[in-house]
Amino acid sequence: MLGERDPGTASPAPEGKTVTRLLHVSSSPRGAASESLAIARTFLDSYRETHPDAEADTFDLWDGSLPEFGPAAAGAKMTVFADEVPTGAQAIAWQAAQDTFHRFAVADHYLFSVPMWNASVPYVLKQFIDVVSQPGMVFAFDPDQGYTGLLTGKKAAVIYTGAVWGAERGSAFGRDFQQPFFDDWLCWAGVTDITTIRFQPNLATPRRRRRAPGCPRPGARRRQDLLSPAPPSGQRYRPTQPPGHLPSRRRARRRTPPTPRRSSVTSTISRDELKAGLDAGTTTAVDALPESYYAQQHLPGALNMVADDVEARAGELLPDKSAAIVTYCSNPACQNSAQVAAKLEQLGYTNVRKYADGIQDWVEAGLPTETGIPAAR
Repeated sequence: MLGERDPGTASPAPEGKTVTRLLHVSSSPRGAASESLAIARTFLDSYRETHPDAEADTFDLWDGSLPEFGPAAAGAKMTVFADEVPTGAQAIAWQAAQDTFHRFAVADHYLFSVPMWNASVPYVLKQFIDVVSQPGMVFAFDPDQGYTGLLTGKKAAVIYTGAVWGAERGSAFGRDFQQPFFDDWLCWAGVTDITTIRFQPNLATPRRRRRAPGCPRPGARRRQDLLSPAPPSGQRYRPTQPPGHLPSRRRARRRTPPTPRRSSVTSTISRDELKAGLDAGTTTAVDALPESYYAQQHLPGALNMVADDVEARAGELLPDKSAAIVTYCSNPACQNSAQVAAKLEQLGYTNVRKYADGIQDWVEAGLPTETGIPAAR
C-alpha cells in the first residue's frame, strides 16, 4: 500500500477489474508533529478500510524528488506553447515535469494535506503546482476560449490546517489566501469534486492550547467515503482537544475576556425554501466560492463574496442589514458559506441563513443556474 510501489508506476489491474488509486500529496515537513499529517493518517486508515482493493501512494513533496521549476523548465513551457520541441537543458527539465505529472495524473482520487504558511500554502506546494501545470498535461489552451482543465472526473479531499487565522477572528489575525488559492487551482485544473476538511485550533486566544501531536480521535470524522461528492455532515472537522492553557507569560498579556460571540450557529434553509424566496424576490443568495467557481455556475441572481471580502464589500452589495440573505458554497463539507455567514452576522446582519447542501444539491435537483462574472466587484 503506502510507499510500497514504485512512484508513478500504476500496478496492473486484474483482468476485468478496475483498481482505484489514491494519491496523498503531503506539503508539511513536520512529520509526527504535523496536525495536517495526523488527520491524513486517520483519513488514509479509513479509506483503506472502506476501499480494501484500492491502491494508495504518498507523494512527500519534501523528499527531494520534486524537480525545480527554473529557467530551463520555464523556457521549455514556452517552447511547447509555441508548438516546438524543447532541446538541451529544456528537454531535460520538460521530461522531469512529465514524470512528476504522470505520478500525479495516474491517481483517481487525491488527498492533499495543506498547512497554512504566512496566510497561504507552503512554497513546496506552489513549486509542485508550477511543475505539473503544463500545457497538454494539466490544461489545454485555446486563443478564443481560454484555459480548459484536463484533470476531469477526479475527486479531491483537502485538509486545511492553521492556528491563528479564523473566519471569526478579524483581519488583525491574518487573511485566508490558503483555501481560495488552492481550491481555485484545483478547479482550473478540472477537479471540481472537492471535499474540504478544516482543523484550526485557536492559538491566539488565552488559555487555549494546541492538541498534543499524534493522530486525532479516529471516530471524530468517520464516514463511509470521505471522498463522496455529498458528505452527510456539514460540520467542520474538530478533533477533541485536551484541557490546557498557554504559558502564564502569554496569559498575562490579556486580562479582559474576548468579545462574546453568538452562542448559536447560523440557521439553515432548505432547497425548496430558498427557491421560493428567490422566485419571489424576497431573498438574496450569496455565493461564497472563489470567483472562478462563481463564473462557471451559480444560483440565479446570486452575488459573489468570499470571506475575505465581506468587510470591504458587504455594505455595497447588501445595504439592508435586515434583508433575508442566504449564503451557500459547494456541498455540506464546504465551510465557505459558514465563514461568510459568520462575518455578516458580526457586521450586524440580522437575517442570515445558510444553504448547507450547496449548489451541488441545487444542480442535482435539476434547478436552473447562471454563468458569468460577478455583477459588481
